[in-house]
Amino acid sequence: MADFPLGYDNRLALELGSYCQLAYDQFTNGKVTPPAGFTVDAEFTATSAEGHQELFGFLMHSAAKLVLSFRGTDSPLDLLDDFEYAQVACPFPNGAGQIHVGFAKIYASCRAAVAAALAAAPPALPLFVTGHSLGGALAELAAFDAAVNSPFKTPTMVTIASPRAGDPDFAAAYNGHVAVSPPSSWRVCNMRDVVPMLPPERIFDLAQLTDHHYQHPNDAFRIDFRAGNILENHKLVNYQAALTAMR
Repeated sequence: MADFPLGYDNRLALELGSYCQLAYDQFTNGKVTPPAGFTVDAEFTATSAEGHQELFGFLMHSAAKLVLSFRGTDSPLDLLDDFEYAQVACPFPNGAGQIHVGFAKIYASCRAAVAAALAAAPPALPLFVTGHSLGGALAELAAFDAAVNSPFKTPTMVTIASPRAGDPDFAAAYNGHVAVSPPSSWRVCNMRDVVPMLPPERIFDLAQLTDHHYQHPNDAFRIDFRAGNILENHKLVNYQAALTAMR
């Protein structure tokens, strides 16, 4: 068995990874087919590049937990959002640093629906938030938003192959609300995957003649697998295989 860091639950990461796959299946099939024992509470569409409406995630619950899941890039239009590196002020709450403008735009377009679904959800259940790739960045924003603005003040989050979502001030604010002690927020990242290294920690914006800074929150669980090429090193199915081998 692998040596896991204190607080990290590999079985939970594998379970939530399967719910990331459900979000991709939702986009492909036009709806979520929940696993046994779960009921879908809400499905979320968000505005991608050029005003295109796409399914991006869902909230579901069982007798034991709530799960909020977001998918990653699964259409060419999403790439236009991924490659914007400009930042905007985090609006929930104000003063929580700067966040990636593309990720902010997608999350903002479904934020009201997510908030309404959480407000109507069983308040006694623990909330788990997850996402892969771009969906990991959306999950990070959603977990922080929930911790600050919803009844679910202590969400547990596990993302897979997530890019950086915001600047050092946002990372510090996130750490203070979500990645507390004991750790309840984990980023699973393959050391051979380029996406968790994006956006770069420092980017000079020629248009605005200013620097943009990016930083991950705490609590990374770094794994190391080589699946053949850059794309394969990022795929959810290969992360799942690597985590399964560690049990």
